[in-house]
Amino acid sequence: MLPLLISTATLAAQKVEYKCHLTLEKGKDYIGHFVVSPDKAKALVYSLPYTKLRMAGSPTINQVHECVPANADFKSRKAQKLEREQPR
Repeated sequence: MLPLLISTATLAAQKVEYKCHLTLEKGKDYIGHFVVSPDKAKALVYSLPYTKLRMAGSPTINQVHECVPANADFKSRKAQKLEREQPR
């Protein structure tokens, strides 16, 4: 039997990138990108509201509409359009 060479610390250190369709304060729609551990990725929709983004003006996230892996397509047509139009 081969020994397990990957420690739990190594697994915990792995991160995944997700993108989320957000509504910020004052009703502005925005696509945000987040790098999180895989176990926290599914909870982004619930954990992001009322947090501040680290960007000019520190806007607050009012609502999270959808989060998907960064390499996946949004289901919402509105989010797809916003992603195409928003500079990265």
